[in-house]
Amino acid sequence: MTYPLECPARSISQTPLVSIIINNYNYGQFIGDAIDSALTQTYQPIEIIVVDDGSTDNSHDVISRYGSQLKPIYKPNGGQASTFNAGFKASQGEIICLLDSDDVFHPEKVAEVVAAFREDATIHWFFHQLKVERLSTQEVIRLSPNKESGAYDVREPMRAGLNIDFSPPSTSGLCFSRFLLQEILPMPEAEDIIMSDLYLKLSSMALCKGFYLNKPLGVVRVHGKNRYTEKDARHLVKGQIEITTAYYLRQKWKFLSQLTNSLFCLGLSDLSKAKNIDLRQKKAKLMISEYIQGVSIFGQPKIKLKIAIYCLKLIINLNI
Repeated sequence: MTYPLECPARSISQTPLVSIIINNYNYGQFIGDAIDSALTQTYQPIEIIVVDDGSTDNSHDVISRYGSQLKPIYKPNGGQASTFNAGFKASQGEIICLLDSDDVFHPEKVAEVVAAFREDATIHWFFHQLKVERLSTQEVIRLSPNKESGAYDVREPMRAGLNIDFSPPSTSGLCFSRFLLQEILPMPEAEDIIMSDLYLKLSSMALCKGFYLNKPLGVVRVHGKNRYTEKDARHLVKGQIEITTAYYLRQKWKFLSQLTNSLFCLGLSDLSKAKNIDLRQKKAKLMISEYIQGVSIFGQPKIKLKIAIYCLKLIINLNI
């Protein structure tokens, strides 16, 4: 099969520069640990870029203490997508690793990533397992995801809109080649849309081959301020993210329409499970309406039926 995007074999230097991009918003009490975990990597050379998304707490004070050890970017609040865009634009690394400011890397994380990229020149993303830990007690909640280590090429099933037996990790388990991120970024960003790392995960897996390591190289820390992790009301946020991601992925890459249709249905399903559905943002309602209108009349009859069923559940609440 000829893919719409050719992912060439990489030529990587012996000691490639690795960029660690830390995204932060009002996590001043946590971000010092994240920065320290980046600074104590066993691999060199690295550059650390901290993108602060308009924090109003003590984040600036914490970041400034590190001086020239990192590159700070202070920007108005624009959401997680805007921090990925700004951080990547300022980066120079051949390999890019993302880190949420309330999480931490293990010291050998970057060394493991570089070793995998050196070993297989055909991969363009590297994901790894994360330890999900309760911060107050250091209790390990789970290791996620639990999938066999190895190279993965899931482009065909993803583009066919099929379910794949692979659930990518959260932000702090994601690393990419510069080539791949140049194709994906910048992500859509605006005040009235909800975007997340799901856009990066799905697009990278649908565009190029990659590698998954079933070994925890970082820690996701669960605390009272988590927006999404381990939250009871996650269906609402999850549904909004899935619908928004489907909308923008289809806009950028038409050949992913079967994948985005499946994702759109998943988003509607999650919204239908949410106890308190609130899509006050006009943009979100418009996305749902526009997406449905854009589904092919002749293709995907099952998708059309699923959309109709989920929409019936939402019409009363959303007044679409």
